[in-house]
Amino acid sequence: MSDSSVLEAATEALFSGDYARAKILYQSLLHSGERQGKTMLIAHCKQHLGILAQFEGEDDTSEHLFNEALSLYQQHDNKSGQASLLDIMARFETDQFKRLDYHERSLELKEQLGDIPGQINTLQSLGDIAMEGGDTATAEFYRQRAKELQG
Repeated sequence: MSDSSVLEAATEALFSGDYARAKILYQSLLHSGERQGKTMLIAHCKQHLGILAQFEGEDDTSEHLFNEALSLYQQHDNKSGQASLLDIMARFETDQFKRLDYHERSLELKEQLGDIPGQINTLQSLGDIAMEGGDTATAEFYRQRAKELQG
């Protein structure tokens, strides 16, 4: 089976809730990527294995995998991968300040990329976090920025 076929099967297993199968497939892909020196495949697998670790309640393992994937994306200046992963990390984070930091870093990357839909989503997430913290003025600021981008 080619790496792309395994990746497709792993993604399908993840989204269908077959986490055990997804984990096996992503681990297989990770080993293949390591043997072949495919850094972005390695980063992608670590990112998804981190998500699976979160689902299994393995917060430390998840954080470690996310940080390794983020480092690989940064080494290869993959801004899209970094932004996506930072948003994922924010979703799983319980500390409000870390969540804000992850989303703000993601927003900066999306601005550099010109990713308008991504910026809108991240601004809305920042607004939600501000609202959770009771800061309605900041929440409104982020929501207004999102509306301006929507046109």
